Amino acid sequence: YLATGRLWMPVALRFGWLLCAGTIYGFPLSGWPVRQAWFQLETVRYTAWSGGVHGPDASLLGALAKAVMVAAVLYVTRSRAESESR
Repeated sequence: YLATGRLWMPVALRFGWLLCAGTIYGFPLSGWPVRQAWFQLETVRYTAWSGGVHGPDASLLGALAKAVMVAAVLYVTRSRAESESR
């Protein structure tokens, strides 16, 4: 959104993630278990790393991945803004 000012790409990426994570991989989505997935997962241990019943969005690895993506987007948008101002 920061790069283009349009919402279609972030919405499409989120929809695609939810579609794949829920219906294909069987990850729980926001604490709601998915019943008819291609793969059925069972979280046994290490809920901080796996996200437990809330799925990978609530895990430490998920938070780290989101922080890396935010940093990358900010870097790209700032470098574009600096190059356009010159």
